[in-house]
Amino acid sequence: MSCEHSKDKLAEYAAGFLRGRAAQRVADHVAACADCLREVERLRRAGGFAGALGLEQPARDLWPGVQAAILARRVPQVAWRGTLRAAVALAVMLALLVGAVYLARPMGRPPAAPVVAADEASSAYLGQYAVSAWRAPLADTAALGDTLASAMATSGEQQQ
Repeated sequence: MSCEHSKDKLAEYAAGFLRGRAAQRVADHVAACADCLREVERLRRAGGFAGALGLEQPARDLWPGVQAAILARRVPQVAWRGTLRAAVALAVMLALLVGAVYLARPMGRPPAAPVVAADEASSAYLGQYAVSAWRAPLADTAALGDTLASAMATSGEQQQ
Protein backbone atom coordinates (compact mmCIF):
# COMPACT_ATOMS: atom_id res chain seq x y z
CA MET A 1 0.00 0.00 0.00
CA SER A 2 1.33 3.46 -0.88
CA CYS A 3 1.36 6.54 1.34
CA GLU A 4 -1.39 8.12 -0.78
CA HIS A 5 -3.75 5.21 -0.13
CA SER A 6 -2.86 4.79 3.53
CA LYS A 7 -3.06 8.47 4.56
CA ASP A 8 -6.84 8.36 4.25
CA LYS A 9 -6.94 5.40 6.64
CA LEU A 10 -4.33 6.48 9.22
CA ALA A 11 -6.77 8.26 11.54
CA GLU A 12 -9.11 5.27 11.57
CA TYR A 13 -6.16 2.94 12.17
CA ALA A 14 -4.78 5.06 15.03
CA ALA A 15 -8.20 5.20 16.73
CA GLY A 16 -8.66 1.42 16.34
CA PHE A 17 -11.68 1.63 14.03
CA LEU A 18 -10.13 -0.36 11.15
CA ARG A 19 -10.69 -4.11 11.22
CA GLY A 20 -9.64 -7.12 9.23
CA ARG A 21 -7.71 -6.94 6.02
CA ALA A 22 -7.79 -3.12 5.78
CA ALA A 23 -6.19 -2.83 9.24
CA GLN A 24 -3.52 -5.38 8.32
CA ARG A 25 -2.61 -3.53 5.10
CA VAL A 26 -2.25 -0.21 6.94
CA ALA A 27 -0.23 -1.88 9.73
CA ASP A 28 2.13 -3.40 7.15
CA HIS A 29 2.59 -0.01 5.49
CA VAL A 30 3.15 1.81 8.81
CA ALA A 31 5.80 -0.75 9.76
CA ALA A 32 7.67 0.00 6.52
CA CYS A 33 7.11 3.81 6.30
CA ALA A 34 8.69 6.11 8.90
CA ASP A 35 6.54 9.14 7.89
CA CYS A 36 3.28 7.25 8.32
CA LEU A 37 4.50 5.77 11.63
CA ARG A 38 5.18 9.29 12.96
CA GLU A 39 1.72 10.37 11.79
CA VAL A 40 0.05 7.42 13.57
CA GLU A 41 1.94 8.20 16.79
CA ARG A 42 0.92 11.87 16.55
CA LEU A 43 -2.72 10.88 16.00
CA ARG A 44 -2.62 8.49 18.99
CA ARG A 45 -1.19 11.23 21.24
CA ALA A 46 -3.94 13.62 20.09
CA GLY A 47 -6.51 10.92 20.73
CA GLY A 48 -5.08 10.36 24.21
CA PHE A 49 -5.47 14.05 24.99
CA ALA A 50 -9.04 14.04 23.77
CA GLY A 51 -9.80 10.89 25.76
CA ALA A 52 -8.43 12.51 28.92
CA LEU A 53 -11.01 15.26 28.59
CA GLY A 54 -13.83 12.78 28.95
CA LEU A 55 -17.37 12.98 27.66
CA GLU A 56 -19.66 15.57 29.08
CA GLN A 57 -23.40 15.04 29.00
CA PRO A 58 -25.48 18.13 28.32
CA ALA A 59 -27.73 19.34 31.13
CA ARG A 60 -30.78 18.95 28.92
CA ASP A 61 -31.77 17.54 25.55
CA LEU A 62 -30.69 20.08 22.95
CA TRP A 63 -32.46 18.56 19.96
CA PRO A 64 -35.89 20.24 20.40
CA GLY A 65 -34.21 23.66 20.35
CA VAL A 66 -32.12 22.77 17.31
CA GLN A 67 -35.16 21.39 15.52
CA ALA A 68 -37.19 24.52 16.31
CA ALA A 69 -34.41 26.72 14.94
CA ILE A 70 -34.24 24.64 11.76
CA LEU A 71 -37.99 24.79 11.27
CA ALA A 72 -38.02 28.54 11.90
CA ARG A 73 -35.44 29.05 9.15
CA ARG A 74 -37.05 26.63 6.73
CA VAL A 75 -37.59 28.13 3.33
CA PRO A 76 -41.28 27.97 2.47
CA GLN A 77 -42.24 25.71 -0.37
CA VAL A 78 -42.42 27.39 -3.73
CA ALA A 79 -45.72 29.22 -3.54
CA TRP A 80 -45.87 30.05 -7.24
CA ARG A 81 -46.27 26.42 -8.30
CA GLY A 82 -50.04 26.64 -7.89
CA THR A 83 -50.07 29.98 -9.67
CA LEU A 84 -47.93 28.56 -12.47
CA ARG A 85 -50.32 25.65 -12.93
CA ALA A 86 -53.27 28.03 -13.05
CA ALA A 87 -51.49 30.26 -15.59
CA VAL A 88 -50.66 27.28 -17.80
CA ALA A 89 -54.25 26.04 -17.58
CA LEU A 90 -55.53 29.53 -18.48
CA ALA A 91 -53.14 29.73 -21.46
CA VAL A 92 -54.28 26.34 -22.72
CA MET A 93 -57.94 27.32 -22.37
CA LEU A 94 -57.29 30.60 -24.18
CA ALA A 95 -55.49 28.77 -27.01
CA LEU A 96 -58.38 26.34 -27.32
CA LEU A 97 -60.88 29.21 -27.39
CA VAL A 98 -58.94 31.10 -30.06
CA GLY A 99 -58.63 27.89 -32.08
CA ALA A 100 -62.35 27.21 -31.82
CA VAL A 101 -63.21 30.76 -32.91
CA TYR A 102 -60.74 30.53 -35.79
CA LEU A 103 -62.15 27.24 -36.97
CA ALA A 104 -65.76 28.40 -36.59
CA ARG A 105 -65.37 31.45 -38.82
CA PRO A 106 -66.61 31.15 -42.39
CA MET A 107 -63.85 30.03 -44.70
CA GLY A 108 -63.93 30.44 -48.45
CA ARG A 109 -67.62 31.16 -48.68
CA PRO A 110 -68.59 33.99 -51.02
CA PRO A 111 -70.58 36.90 -49.64
CA ALA A 112 -74.35 36.61 -49.53
CA ALA A 113 -74.82 39.46 -52.04
CA PRO A 114 -76.54 38.28 -55.20
CA VAL A 115 -74.52 38.15 -58.38
CA VAL A 116 -76.45 39.38 -61.39
CA ALA A 117 -75.21 38.47 -64.86
CA ALA A 118 -76.61 38.80 -68.33
CA ASP A 119 -75.44 35.47 -69.72
CA GLU A 120 -73.91 32.21 -68.55
CA ALA A 121 -70.25 33.12 -69.28
CA SER A 122 -70.38 36.39 -67.40
CA SER A 123 -72.26 34.64 -64.57
CA ALA A 124 -69.39 32.13 -64.17
CA TYR A 125 -66.83 34.94 -64.28
CA LEU A 126 -68.68 37.00 -61.66
CA GLY A 127 -68.99 33.91 -59.41
CA GLN A 128 -65.23 33.27 -59.60
CA TYR A 129 -64.58 36.98 -59.00
CA ALA A 130 -66.80 36.99 -55.92
CA VAL A 131 -65.00 33.95 -54.47
CA SER A 132 -61.54 35.40 -55.11
CA ALA A 133 -62.58 38.79 -53.72
CA TRP A 134 -63.87 37.08 -50.60
CA ARG A 135 -60.61 35.16 -50.05
CA ALA A 136 -58.30 38.13 -50.74
CA PRO A 137 -60.26 41.39 -50.55
CA LEU A 138 -57.19 43.63 -50.95
CA ALA A 139 -55.84 41.83 -54.03
CA ASP A 140 -58.15 43.60 -56.48
CA THR A 141 -56.73 47.13 -56.58
CA ALA A 142 -59.47 48.40 -58.89
CA ALA A 143 -62.17 47.23 -56.49
CA LEU A 144 -60.20 48.62 -53.55
CA GLY A 145 -59.90 52.02 -55.24
CA ASP A 146 -63.61 52.00 -56.05
CA THR A 147 -64.44 51.15 -52.42
CA LEU A 148 -62.19 53.91 -51.09
CA ALA A 149 -63.63 56.46 -53.55
CA SER A 150 -67.21 55.60 -52.60
CA ALA A 151 -66.28 55.75 -48.90
CA MET A 152 -64.73 59.18 -49.35
CA ALA A 153 -67.73 60.37 -51.33
CA THR A 154 -70.09 59.14 -48.60
CA SER A 155 -68.09 60.83 -45.87
CA GLY A 156 -68.00 64.07 -47.91
CA GLU A 157 -71.79 64.01 -48.25
CA GLN A 158 -72.19 63.46 -44.51
CA GLN A 159 -69.99 66.44 -43.67
CA GLN A 160 -72.06 68.85 -45.75
